[in-house]
Amino acid sequence: MGTAPDAEPEVTVRRVLDTPDRFSGQTSPTSYMITTKFPTVPARTTEAAARDQHAERTKRVSAEAAQQGCMAHMFTEDTDGGTLVVDLWPDEATYRRFFESQPEIGQMVQEIGGNPDQAPEVTAYRVLDTPDRF
Repeated sequence: MGTAPDAEPEVTVRRVLDTPDRFSGQTSPTSYMITTKFPTVPARTTEAAARDQHAERTKRVSAEAAQQGCMAHMFTEDTDGGTLVVDLWPDEATYRRFFESQPEIGQMVQEIGGNPDQAPEVTAYRVLDTPDRF
């Protein structure tokens, strides 16, 4: 989802030490789980709009994200009932390039009642390569 054209998403990055691959001892390529919170957009509204009035636009933006490197994407409901998007990207820079190139996201957020003047809260987490991951 997006913001007003001039609004920059606030980003918090949490990093931890690289973890060597358990078989080769080499550090694995990293990926980042990126969360984008839209606190002014109720999750129920997002869910309905993504299925109904914005279904084709949502699919188009999602396909573009996949082409630009997004490995997983889902809408979730935050504990306060707001919309929280969870993505998996190769790095934060790739996510930023995609997000900033998508004015349609901000338009959809505004059309379903989101505040165009409030930037979403974006947090990036480096995914750890651990032996229990699946």
